Amino acid sequence: MEQRSDIFSFGIILFEMLSGKRAFTGDSHVEVMNAILKADPPELSEINARISPALEKIVRRCLEKKPERRFHSAHDLGFALEALSTPSTSGANRTAVVSTLNTTSIKRSGWRDRGWMLAAGVLGLAVLVMSFAYFFKRSATAPQSARLAFVPPENLTFDNASWDSCIVSPDGQKLLFTGRSADGKRQLWVRSLNASDAQLLPGTEDPMSPFWSPDSRSIGFASKGKLRRLDLNGGRPQELADAVRFHGAAWSHTGVILFQLSSGSDLFQIPDTGGQPQKVPLDFKGYVPTHLNPSFLPDGRHFLYRLIDNVSEPKVFVGSLDSTEVKQVLSDGGPALYAPPGWIVFVRNGALMAQAFDAERLEIKGEAVPISQSNNNALIIGVPFSVSTNGVLIWQGDRRPPYQLVWFDREGNQRGVVGPPSNSTNGHHPRLSPDGKKVALFRTDPQVRNDDIWVIDLARNLPLRVTTSPWYDQLPIWSPDGSQIAHFRGAPDASTSGLFKTATSGTGTEERLMNIPARTTDWSPDGRFIVYTFPKQGNRWDVWCLPLFGDRQAYTLLATEFSESQGQFSPDGRWLAYVSDESGSYEIYVQPFTAEGKLGGVKVRVSPQGGNHPRWRRDGRELFYVATDGQMMTVAVKTGGTTFEADAPVALFKTHLMPQLFNPTTEYDVTPDGQRFLVGTLVGKPAPVSVILNWEAEAKK
Repeated sequence: MEQRSDIFSFGIILFEMLSGKRAFTGDSHVEVMNAILKADPPELSEINARISPALEKIVRRCLEKKPERRFHSAHDLGFALEALSTPSTSGANRTAVVSTLNTTSIKRSGWRDRGWMLAAGVLGLAVLVMSFAYFFKRSATAPQSARLAFVPPENLTFDNASWDSCIVSPDGQKLLFTGRSADGKRQLWVRSLNASDAQLLPGTEDPMSPFWSPDSRSIGFASKGKLRRLDLNGGRPQELADAVRFHGAAWSHTGVILFQLSSGSDLFQIPDTGGQPQKVPLDFKGYVPTHLNPSFLPDGRHFLYRLIDNVSEPKVFVGSLDSTEVKQVLSDGGPALYAPPGWIVFVRNGALMAQAFDAERLEIKGEAVPISQSNNNALIIGVPFSVSTNGVLIWQGDRRPPYQLVWFDREGNQRGVVGPPSNSTNGHHPRLSPDGKKVALFRTDPQVRNDDIWVIDLARNLPLRVTTSPWYDQLPIWSPDGSQIAHFRGAPDASTSGLFKTATSGTGTEERLMNIPARTTDWSPDGRFIVYTFPKQGNRWDVWCLPLFGDRQAYTLLATEFSESQGQFSPDGRWLAYVSDESGSYEIYVQPFTAEGKLGGVKVRVSPQGGNHPRWRRDGRELFYVATDGQMMTVAVKTGGTTFEADAPVALFKTHLMPQLFNPTTEYDVTPDGQRFLVGTLVGKPAPVSVILNWEAEAKK
């Protein structure tokens, strides 16, 4: 453990020995941890008048919140303690120090030479003492578990949404987490478990599914379509491979990283120094499910992985780097991690479970025991937990923060809500009807893991269910006359997935427009074209166009080496606003759209310093978007001539949207007159992240 962490622990023990009281108190483990991170201990001299200012100063320095303000080493602390035994130090105080440390057998002649050695020895014992004194109640019985709460630094926001991570290092000393700063940037941060400050890891913008190296000295993550590695001792991230849709990775002690290369079903391995990814051959017994979230077993060759087939419950299998053979471990749970010395930790019905596991025989033993309560939620995104080798377990829960559709005016004042708040993974992607009287959205049923399109009459607040398929119906867009809705449907195979349209009345037969599961973004004002976004290699996106006349053959509208998405027609149908990262960051652009359904003419950049989620006012006089820091922006535009003209953007109000890393979708819409905004907003506080110490004690009960 880092010496200044030991010194903090030593200071806590020394404070209690000198005062007979605890330095940090609270009615619960959470309050105690918050006091350790934020509160100052009482004045020692007020508790025990015999304590000299010199000794109190040493204790205070040990308990500094910032590690750099503490003693830098046990050697430095030893010299400070040695100074208390010089002739200028009072005999009473010297006696107090020596008796406190239980060192009366050490002669004064030996203290000068051995003071720092004594301090080092005591420091080595302090961590163990602290664990029992503060977390395990110092009893003669077996150690108990303790639950604390992860609290992000004051300058950062942690939403605990589906793409947010908080994971413990294998050695149990550090937390790696996604933090959002005031400027809206979402990056990776690392902090010691017993420190309040966090260190920014440069080059980690928009990270997905971070993971630790087995020695706790490096991390891996995906960002901007690449699998990357970052060594914590400095430097910039190193690109290892393409990572289109990243669903977790594992890093073995043999130097292999196992991950999913794309949205297909295959797992790939790559050396942790980079190279060409190699497919891991696994026998799927005649069908091709999606398998995600690998986790290595102790031998570094076998691994657990999660299997999802969109039909049955999630399962957990064991695979091998050396064989095509697979073995099912769990039939109704996932994802899963191996936890020393012989457990498998997994999620079942929204509850965190633990079960004894024989890593040599590759089989579970006994009964599964709950570590958390069940929320009966079958839809678990990613791996919302992590575990160290020394008994620290992090549990994020289901990572569905409180979400609600909220009305705002142009000044950011709340003007009402649509529907009650709910815990959501993806948001609702609201789209107002052309007349502004209704809103189409999708809702997720966590019990059956499917989404349906709903239309809500805003005046009467009456919802109507429009689709009832057993799959995922999302991203509704309105026809120009408001009578139909086109939407994306995700399903297990090409025979049931694709782009569909259906009547907004909820009656009649839906029509399948094509079998490609396209991310629908807009319907042209003349009703002749639908634009959608489709993924390509490298987690990038292209803008496509589907004509609703003639042979109805879709074609690429925007396809470059960069990522383009979120195409939006101007109200007169002559311009297309979209998002591109060609400048190195996401920005808003506008190009002419011809009657033949092509893009041409001069491309105009609208946002100067980052922008996403474009929306037009119905009269074509304003273009709205969301800046990088979450500000709703407006741009006065002129679209009536042969050229597009745009004024400088003006900030309206701050939003709190749900992050969307995979699907380039929009979580708000604006009324036809541009005066009110219906915004999918993260509301309230996110679910707390539990830090469970000695979690195995709970599993053994």
